[in-house]
Amino acid sequence: MNYRQGLLTGGGLASVLLFAGWWVFLRPVPEAAKSSPPPIPATIEANLNRVTLTEKAEESLGLKLGTVARQDWQRSRLYGGEVVIPPGQTIVVSAPFSALL
Repeated sequence: MNYRQGLLTGGGLASVLLFAGWWVFLRPVPEAAKSSPPPIPATIEANLNRVTLTEKAEESLGLKLGTVARQDWQRSRLYGGEVVIPPGQTIVVSAPFSALL
C-alpha cells in the first residue's frame, strides 16, 4: 500500500463519518401526531374592555367574586408616644403633618 492509497482511504472514511454524523444529529425529526390545541382560556371582546374567562382559567388564577360597598371612614391615625415637659418650662412640638395633641 502506498501513500496515495492511504489518503484516499482516510478521506473516504472521513467523508463517511462526516455524513453519518450529519445524519444522526441534523436529520429531520419525524413529526409526532399533532394533538388538538388546548382551548383558549379567555375571550376578548371587540372593545377590549371586557375579558371573559373560562371556569378553568378562574380556578387556576384563584379569582373570587365579592361585593363592593361604599363606606365613610374617618381619616385619623393613632400614634403612641409620651411627651414629658420639664416643670415650669414650655416646649414646641412640631410634626411633618397636622395633628391633635
